Order: sequence, then structure tokens, then C-alpha cells
Amino acid sequence: MKTEIVSKMSRLSRALLVATLALAGTASVKAADFFYNTIGGTVNLGNASGAYDNTGATYKNWAIFTLGGNVTITDPSPYTPGSVPSYDVIGNVGISGSGRLSMSNSYIDGTVTETSAGQLGSNVFAGNNSNPYYNGTIGLNSAYISQGVADAIAASNAAAALTATHTAPGNTAVITTAKDESSAFGITGGGQPGQTYVINLTDLILQGASAALVLHGDAATNYVINISRYMSLAGGAKITLAGGLTEANVLYNVKSNATQYDVTLSGGSEAHGIILATTRAVKETGNSVIYGEVIAKSVSLSGASNVINPLTSP
Repeated sequence: MKTEIVSKMSRLSRALLVATLALAGTASVKAADFFYNTIGGTVNLGNASGAYDNTGATYKNWAIFTLGGNVTITDPSPYTPGSVPSYDVIGNVGISGSGRLSMSNSYIDGTVTETSAGQLGSNVFAGNNSNPYYNGTIGLNSAYISQGVADAIAASNAAAALTATHTAPGNTAVITTAKDESSAFGITGGGQPGQTYVINLTDLILQGASAALVLHGDAATNYVINISRYMSLAGGAKITLAGGLTEANVLYNVKSNATQYDVTLSGGSEAHGIILATTRAVKETGNSVIYGEVIAKSVSLSGASNVINPLTSP
């Protein structure tokens, strides 16, 4: 059973924010939204967030954006029009370079944008009982996608260069019980309104149904979690947000590593925030879900897993 969507963001609010940016410039705007803004004046996802296309008129709101790799979505049962919940991806999908879209018994509630006609010719669709695979168009925008790749790399480097404010004991967070930012990362008093927390880790690992990390804050609180090796959630583990903190304000920057370990969610696990893994594969299995955005080398979903961009979910 796919995850039912309950969150919504006003398009008017987003339009007002972009208008503010245009008038004031990002340096004078509070760093409160990774999708459309900056944090600390340095981390800006730009086109990799799908803030607006290169005409300046259309929000892309990526759920998935890949840097040269494939997007593969496999579902155990065909999509049935009108069934709710029934979407594998809610939000738009951007695929760069030679990456292709491969779908089986699955559905994207959004559009698909690629770089070249060669990608369009290599996309693969199977199953789905002759139903459509995406609710929207599939097309090309080379300049916009290419800028998104550059923006994703720049944002990852900028996040990695931020000075850490907190860290887990031993630089590794292995979580098997319920924790919050205080117990997991030593943030005294918990996440405070308007504060930015930069946490440098070797690993962020949550194991089992009792593993629950809750991050607190408000709509102006930011978390940048830099991870140099493993990011893994398994067995129903969850990372959730509280106090008004939004997915757009939580960034998991999974940095380049010599071994390039996959980012994995399995067994009905759940994560909220933006996963930025420019050189890694992100793999979801077993009815897992990411609320936010995935920007990665490649992305695969199987076993009724989901990626849900809260800016576009009904």
C-alpha cells in the first residue's frame, strides 16, 4: 500500500517568496527554505531544487533529480487510475546526461524533464496495464537540467565547507531507539527557532522499528547533516520533523566517498528532508518513503516505495 499524502504548500506563498528574492536578493532574505533560498548565504540548490525553470516562469518542484544516472521505479502491482493512494513519485523528475527513465507497474504524479533526445529514445516502460506512467509531459530542457547539475555539486561542496556546530559521539550516529537532536547530536536545549545546525558525521544509521530520530525546530530552523560514509535506514526506522520544521530546511549532504556506498532505505523506513548525494546511488525498497527531494547520481525505487515532494502533494 502506497503512502497517502496529507501535506500541502500554498503556491501563492512560493510566488511571494520568489518575488521577495527578486527584489531583495538572497543575501538579505532569511535562510529558511532549501527549495528556493539559501542557508548561511552559501548553500543554494538552485535549479537542482526545481525552484523555477530557465524561463523564470514554471516551478519544477523536483521529487527526484539525477546527475547522469538512471531513475528506476518498479512496483509490485500495476497502477490503477483513480486509486488512492497510488503514486510512486509525487513531484517532477529531472534526469541529466545519459540517464534514462525505467518504469514497471509504476506512476509519477508529475512531469519528466531530460537533457537529450537520446534519453527519450532509451526510456523503458513495462507493465501498468496500458495505463499512463506519468501525469504530465515528458520532454527536454538541456540548459535547465545542466545548470541543475552544476548547482547540485556547488551546493554539496558549500554544505561540506560549513563549520560544524555539533557532532555525534565518535562522529557516528547509530540509532536503534527513540532519540532527538539533543541526544543524537548533543544540541543543548534542542532545535531552536531560527537557528542553523551543522552536524558532521561519518555515518547516519537507523536500525529497526524502534529507531526514531525526531528533529525539532520551526520554519526558520535549518539542519545541515554532512555524512561522509553511510546513510542507511532499515526495518521501519524513521526520521521525522516536529515543531514546524519543514523538509525544505533539512539537508542530508552525503558526500563523495572513495567507495561510493549507496544511500539506502528499506523495510518500510521513512525520512523527511532533502537527500543530496551527487556521486551516490539512492535506493529505496520495501515500501519505504522519502518526504522531500532526492538529488543523487541515480535513484531506484522498488517494492511500492515512494518519493514525495511536499510542495506538490495534494
